[in-house]
Amino acid sequence: MQAGSLVTSTVQAFTSRVLVNGVGREVESWSIGRDLQGDLPSGLGGGNGVTQATAQVTWGANKSVQTNHNPWNPSTGWTPMPGDRVQIFVSDGVTEWVQFTGAVDSPSGEILSSHGASLIDDIDKLNEPVNYPALLATMPPLNNSPSGEFFTHRFPGIGAAFYANLAARVSGFYSTPNRVSDTILDCPMQGSMMPLVGDLLTCSAGTSTTQPPLTGFTSWGDVIGDVSARFIPATPQSDSPVQISLMIAPTHNGTARVEATLGAKVLVLVAGPSTISAEIDGSQVASVPRNGAQNLALVFRDTTCELRTNTGGLATATISNGALSSAVTLVHLTGDATTRVAGLQVERPQGAGFEFRQISFSPTYSFSFGTSRVFTASALPSAKNVPAIELLQDISDALMTPTWLDEAGKLRTASATALYAGPTVATLTTLDNILGMEWSNDLLMRRSKISAKYLLPVVSQRRRYAVTVFKGESEALQEGDAHEILIEPEDGEDWVMVDPAGNTIGPSGWNSAAVNAGDGNVFGGIYTDGTNEQYANLTSQNKLVHTYTKLDHDSFKYKATAQGLEPGYQVETRTLSPNFTGVTALWLSWWGENLPIIRAKGKISWKETIKAPVDTGAPGPAYEHDFGAWATGSGVQETNIMSTLIDGIAQIASAGIPRVDHLTVTPDPRLQLGDRIKLSSEDFLGVTLDAVIVGINSAFSDSYTQSLSVRILGATTTYTTYEEFNAAGGNLTYEQWQALGPVSETYEEFNDSTQN
Repeated sequence: MQAGSLVTSTVQAFTSRVLVNGVGREVESWSIGRDLQGDLPSGLGGGNGVTQATAQVTWGANKSVQTNHNPWNPSTGWTPMPGDRVQIFVSDGVTEWVQFTGAVDSPSGEILSSHGASLIDDIDKLNEPVNYPALLATMPPLNNSPSGEFFTHRFPGIGAAFYANLAARVSGFYSTPNRVSDTILDCPMQGSMMPLVGDLLTCSAGTSTTQPPLTGFTSWGDVIGDVSARFIPATPQSDSPVQISLMIAPTHNGTARVEATLGAKVLVLVAGPSTISAEIDGSQVASVPRNGAQNLALVFRDTTCELRTNTGGLATATISNGALSSAVTLVHLTGDATTRVAGLQVERPQGAGFEFRQISFSPTYSFSFGTSRVFTASALPSAKNVPAIELLQDISDALMTPTWLDEAGKLRTASATALYAGPTVATLTTLDNILGMEWSNDLLMRRSKISAKYLLPVVSQRRRYAVTVFKGESEALQEGDAHEILIEPEDGEDWVMVDPAGNTIGPSGWNSAAVNAGDGNVFGGIYTDGTNEQYANLTSQNKLVHTYTKLDHDSFKYKATAQGLEPGYQVETRTLSPNFTGVTALWLSWWGENLPIIRAKGKISWKETIKAPVDTGAPGPAYEHDFGAWATGSGVQETNIMSTLIDGIAQIASAGIPRVDHLTVTPDPRLQLGDRIKLSSEDFLGVTLDAVIVGINSAFSDSYTQSLSVRILGATTTYTTYEEFNAAGGNLTYEQWQALGPVSETYEEFNDSTQN
């Protein structure tokens, strides 16, 4: 529900204004329709998980005026253009509330009559492509050196919320600040600790090196606590100032530290329960009171540092830095169990005008996934050029998490669990607010059995590049022949961290130890005349030129070209034949292998699996829900999410609660989709209904009208039947109960008494 109090009056008077590209335009009428369907599966009275708001506007204040408006002659008057930005507001005379934000879709008109336009919200922004590699709850090490300092598994936590947030970000909707060209680290911490700019070096809970950080929730989405995570920022970097920014939730009551290492310096932002401070090499140089701040930013320059918060906190200090010519090589985030942070960014802003942009940030995307908590998936598939709306639709349909744009143009995603558990924001009564109600009760809302299918991830992973994901065929290449291979996962599988380089067999100093250990890609071939054979890539002669090009996160192109061949010889893309008699560092177990061999640190095979049905005991056909890859859980929780959602579906399917498709009410411009309300009619209908708004239709012309569609969550009757009375201990016969009064009357007797 939008904020603000509604003026109450016997005769409610509302006014409206419409802005087109920021300019007020007179209107004769408008109507707006919006709905929210994905809180239930389409087979149980729900529908499309991503929905669009639409509107119609008729321009001009006086109906009786006939016009010659047309789009060809501007002198006949103003006519909107497709794409013009539109906002519609309603006011009660004291407070104004936005009702629609979007654009002109299709202006139209009739000569000597009216002209108008259809409007759409910004759902078209969700057509941007999403690309991100597959993820594992336990990610392999970032580096590939067993002797390295951080050759350890990473526990970033993953869940559907990560991909939903990613889809929103590529479309221009942000739960945490967006990145810019100066950003060298961007970790929204929404659904996962995997960064969108930079690399994750280590990650775990602060209190356990084998568990992901703690996840909490706030108004914009997720917040993180009990965390220790190291990041490697992106390169190249300028030698401009270093800025560290962070978001903290109102529930933050711990201490979070962000340490940025560049050269010999460690620059630190500290977010405590009551104080925000800056440190250099362990010494505090500036601080401000927290004062309810949500957005923090700290800029280190050569001789000064400046700390700001969105609530007006400001502190500066003179420092001796001298490290800005160095790159930021490591960022370390730590937080205790009561820390609640998100939106970590590190930047090298090139100019004062690019500093502190995060301070004024306000989220344009928010989500709550309820039981579909972020750190509960064991694996998630890659997204490759998937339109954001399709990705959101897939997640919404699987997890019953509808997505919609609200009146102000803010994108929202909320699970059915979160919607149904929300606070009651209004009570509508048949005495004061409810003018009409249409209800229905369909058999298809009741199902005898609820079953589910889902994609089970079968995972093979190593700390090194030791999972073979692709093998080429042995090709015979003559002089000048070129052979190209497209290397990518087959349908039903994903690759995790494919080796970006590899080893070529044969040249002087080639890494035979890695090849023999099955570590990394293997390239090359054999130069042979059918009897004699040697490596095609020798230091003394190179008979095979090959390239390995990355196309996207898990697709590559390999090209091999034969050159400088002697008569009677050819190049074959394989290792040594089993009957080779010469001396080689290649182990016998690797002889006879076709090349190239492509390896990764992990491979996911997705197996469609059927979960045993739940018998609801209700009439109606069976229903099967498709969870896809979004609800498998992690470890001992593997099917907890799915079981919880299936149980919820079964409760709805067995109860068969009638729905209210059309509820005419006295208008309230504050009401929004997803609001939980009560419908109270204790004396007239004898019930109080607990409901969630899933549709709003509003119109304005001579008057302001509104109707709702609501999902009924539960009903409480206020009447007592004879059986209920007797069961409660009345122990009276019907005749004895009637004799207690009031005296029964016929309709005619009642009518006579009310008229006299």
